[in-house]
Amino acid sequence: MSLSPSKPIVIKGVKLTYLSTKADIYKNDNCYFKIRSKDIESKFAKLNVEGYKMPWFEGKDGKFLLKAKLKNVNLPDFIPQNIYVTNISFKYYKMDDNEGYYIDHINL
Repeated sequence: MSLSPSKPIVIKGVKLTYLSTKADIYKNDNCYFKIRSKDIESKFAKLNVEGYKMPWFEGKDGKFLLKAKLKNVNLPDFIPQNIYVTNISFKYYKMDDNEGYYIDHINL
């Protein structure tokens, strides 16, 4: 797959439910969301590159969760269980032997 590392990839219309905000060991405040979009696999297909690190993971219930730094989330409020229809901008990174995408910003 040929992706341009210099251009962000924007995925529109992603339904998210806010879960919580927690600090990590580096003192970054991270927001966690449950991905509610039924068509998420097709929406994120262009980002699925084997070996790349991604800002989502599968939860215990089989649903996908999304992690983003609080400073990159532009939502009007954080009400648990609220469903937000968002646009998510991903940017490519490469550091040593690691490469993948991080969330540049989430907005309505």
